[in-house]
Amino acid sequence: MMVEDIPGTVSAETQSGGTHILYRLPGGVTVPNSRSKLGRGIDIKSAGGYIVAPGSDIDGRPYRWFPGFGPDQIEVAPAPQWLLDQARAPIKRTAAAGKRRGGRRTSKPSQPLASICGNASRTRRKANETTQRSPSRRSFV
Repeated sequence: MMVEDIPGTVSAETQSGGTHILYRLPGGVTVPNSRSKLGRGIDIKSAGGYIVAPGSDIDGRPYRWFPGFGPDQIEVAPAPQWLLDQARAPIKRTAAAGKRRGGRRTSKPSQPLASICGNASRTRRKANETTQRSPSRRSFV
């Protein structure tokens, strides 16, 4: 995937420095909500999911539309086909996924939520520090 394959669309900066990028689904198409399916720290919110949007703040830190990318400045773009394909693809699991050995799982339990949130926050912060691109040019994978 190339940066050019990410269409410009309505986009906001979160209070923690993350990014919300909004796309419109084609009629009759559904996409499940997921966490990190497209990549570490990238969530999909669709029917039944929600995001916090500009006009809101947490502890005095506001959510803001990126300049030129607010809903009164740019249309919500249709979701690109490659994104729909990846978002709807089944999650690949290893042969050992979910199996138990001697009554114990073969894989380690999930990380604590605080650790996961910290990793996602560090990933976003690092991406923001290393690239000063517009939100339409951020990579998903």
